[in-house]
Amino acid sequence: MSEQHQVTGPAPATKTLTARCYCKAVYFTLTLPTSSLPLKVHLCHCSICRYTHGTLCIFHAPLPPGVSPSFVAPSSLSSSLTAYRHATALSTRYFCSTCSCHIGDVGVDDDEWVISASIFDANQDDVPSVWDIRSHVNTASSPGGGLYEWLPAVNGKEMNIWNPKKDESEAATSTTTNGREVGVDGEEVLRAQCHCGDVSFTISRPKASMLEDKAYEAWLSPVDSRKWPACLDACDDCRLQTGVHAIGWVCIPESCITPSVPDDLQLGGTAKTFKSSESVWR
Repeated sequence: MSEQHQVTGPAPATKTLTARCYCKAVYFTLTLPTSSLPLKVHLCHCSICRYTHGTLCIFHAPLPPGVSPSFVAPSSLSSSLTAYRHATALSTRYFCSTCSCHIGDVGVDDDEWVISASIFDANQDDVPSVWDIRSHVNTASSPGGGLYEWLPAVNGKEMNIWNPKKDESEAATSTTTNGREVGVDGEEVLRAQCHCGDVSFTISRPKASMLEDKAYEAWLSPVDSRKWPACLDACDDCRLQTGVHAIGWVCIPESCITPSVPDDLQLGGTAKTFKSSESVWR
């Protein structure tokens, strides 16, 4: 009887993607079957993502089943990343322990990865693109508006919008609604805080004395002097320190922040600082 040999075809074609955070403490590759490309990217606007990352939304791409980051030494999941998971979380979020860049989430039940699509510099100019940015999700959790209003289409293709049904779990759509607050002077203030609440402070509107002071002219909105001007920043530094393509910034005088910001930026709780350049601490 002749020995039977298993006949196998050629190995599936693959593509390797490379990612690093800003400080390069996190460095990994993804090896993906080309049949899974482009990876579908969604922008999540839920309050959990916004308050966890400090951004308007996050850019997430679910990886194919069984695919996970291959860390390049000395980088590793255990030594380079900090995990965060709240009580009702469906996944564990991972951030660079040094520069705080968001790397991705891992499902609690299935161990599948959802990766940050914003940190793959080595593949940003690939043709065809490895990313298909196609949808905004959980926009109902951001009723005040957001990037989903300013980015209705990508490459001429209209973005889909998805929200869970009202009777589904609130974990995906929970909105922080602390109500209006007033400061010690009776004026309205805006509460800013992270998801766990360890870092929390308030911002006041421009004070009456500032409206007539030329020194503060550049600080005030040219449209409404009772508001602070904000901007979207798409620079590489901010992108690689947050894991998000565009960051919302607003410049506030220290006198309008309560409690006062210490010189060393140690805000208490679990807050950490990172020196991204000679004169910039984050």
